[in-house]
Amino acid sequence: MQNDSEFDLQRQVGVMLKKENNLDIRSFAVLIRIRNKLITEMGLNNDDEKIKSEVQVQEIERKIETLIVNLAVVCFKRGLSIDKFVDVIEDMLSLEDKVKIPIDQLPNQLLQQQRQLESKEKEIQEIKLKKTLLLNDYHTTINILKEYTRNRPAVEKYIKLKEELEELKRERKGLLNNIAELELKIWMMNYSWASPTSDIDIINSDYNCHRRLTAKELLDMARDLVNHPRKYVDIIISLQRRFLELA
Repeated sequence: MQNDSEFDLQRQVGVMLKKENNLDIRSFAVLIRIRNKLITEMGLNNDDEKIKSEVQVQEIERKIETLIVNLAVVCFKRGLSIDKFVDVIEDMLSLEDKVKIPIDQLPNQLLQQQRQLESKEKEIQEIKLKKTLLLNDYHTTINILKEYTRNRPAVEKYIKLKEELEELKRERKGLLNNIAELELKIWMMNYSWASPTSDIDIINSDYNCHRRLTAKELLDMARDLVNHPRKYVDIIISLQRRFLELA
């Protein structure tokens, strides 16, 4: 009866595991194999040794459980699945066989190779820079290149300041042109354009035209001539000749 009760209890446990956790007896096979492997590796082959070392086995099982938990945390932080992590470990072990470097020394070897690679890349960039300087400057010498290497920050600052100076010169030239135009406009606005009335009367009487010339019209004509000389190219030459004759 006792055996029947124990059997029923085991059956109930199996049913609950299957129903609630989708587990069956095969799910525990690997755990049993691992436990037996630990006992064999520790040399616990007889009952007395098994009893004495049960605490040791439990401690190892606890450490294995802790290892699995820590492994899950590491994989989570790196975005890896445990299967992928195991594949990485297997690849590292395979690499150890190929390069003949112990796996515990691989990180240092990789770091050293990374530093060597960075050093080579830096040398390549420096060579390219020297070549560019030689191509752009026909007066470059080895001494200049060495001086440039020693004073590279100062040279780069000089080049930058030179570019800024050229830009300032261009801006200054543009500002001077704007100032000249503004001065001319201000002069035109502030200058008193006054024509003697007697001169206008003489013009009107000499030409005896039907439409009399007014002081305002003469002023508008003069302003338009100054502001738009291109419109009066045909008469500017005559005006220039008369101006030089009367000067």
